[in-house]
Amino acid sequence: MLMALNEDNRLVMADYLIEKKQPFTCPACHSDVTLRRGNIKAPYFTHERDASCQALLENESELHVKGKLGLQTFLTSESGRPELEVYLSGVQQRPDLLMTFEGNKIAVEFQCSPLGLQRHLERNRGYRQSDLTVMWVLGETYLRRKMTVEKIGQFAYYKTTIGLHLLFWRTQTAILEVHYQIRVNTGDDVTWRVARFKAFTDFQEWRKQSQLSIMDSRLTTAAISKVQRRITYGIVRANPKSIRLQNNFYLHGMSLHQIPVWLWGTYEQLPLLREPAIVFAMLVWLNMKTTSLDCMTTEAYLKCCWLAIEQLGGPIHFPQIQHAKPLYHQLFLNLWQHLQKSRDLKIKFGDVK
Repeated sequence: MLMALNEDNRLVMADYLIEKKQPFTCPACHSDVTLRRGNIKAPYFTHERDASCQALLENESELHVKGKLGLQTFLTSESGRPELEVYLSGVQQRPDLLMTFEGNKIAVEFQCSPLGLQRHLERNRGYRQSDLTVMWVLGETYLRRKMTVEKIGQFAYYKTTIGLHLLFWRTQTAILEVHYQIRVNTGDDVTWRVARFKAFTDFQEWRKQSQLSIMDSRLTTAAISKVQRRITYGIVRANPKSIRLQNNFYLHGMSLHQIPVWLWGTYEQLPLLREPAIVFAMLVWLNMKTTSLDCMTTEAYLKCCWLAIEQLGGPIHFPQIQHAKPLYHQLFLNLWQHLQKSRDLKIKFGDVK
């Protein structure tokens, strides 16, 4: 393994500069380990032959090891200290941490490296089979990159009082950073609020008491121009998705560049779409026009909305949200209210289930 605790109980990296003869212990099981280094292999620590450690820190980066150990301290509560890398033999998985909180068993995954959606779903499936809930905490590598709506959806949680949110762990400062009330504004920019915590109990108390605040997104010429440039860029660069959308609009005798101003909405919304909201709104409107607006029912309108979602590449995957469909229905309702206001439609939008 790459890291161990030295005689001062400080976490050190195996290298050629530290004193080899000093005592070292494993940060997971606290048994003795020995520093090995030679001319061929890079320096590393190894357990004694008869040691039984399940932490398996051998192939992890320094960032991941330090972050995981910091999270272990952060998550320690009256329920006890989380265990490192407990092997779940039934599903052959090892969560980074396994903790108990308020009677619930929680598998904690500290994710620093890229993770594909299918692998993510497989790990979630294994934890469910083991009767565990899972808590995904992202490393600082994810803070340094621009996350797409697909990647936000992959790791996001949803709670009525704080909306869509992501959990990040800042290893150097030992702080849990929560990006909450994640929204997309009129200009298709992802926005969020930030809360930081040094204690897990403070985080839990905040989750219980926090309330959503109003986030207004005003319709501006700059916002419209920004989205129009994005649409144009996709067409000029012959982006396959943009070309498919353009061809779909052609079937209705229109172009992506001919979106009417009255269709633009000013409301903030969740990042549920793979393309700008105005493109979704236009597709819904075109789908509605293929039927008679005078006899539009709730069911018919919802079909128009879901068809538009499919035309944009399908719904976003939310592995951590058990019921994401109501989030889409709220989006559909917001659009319906905007259409009624803009076009003076007299059709009542019934209850959505």
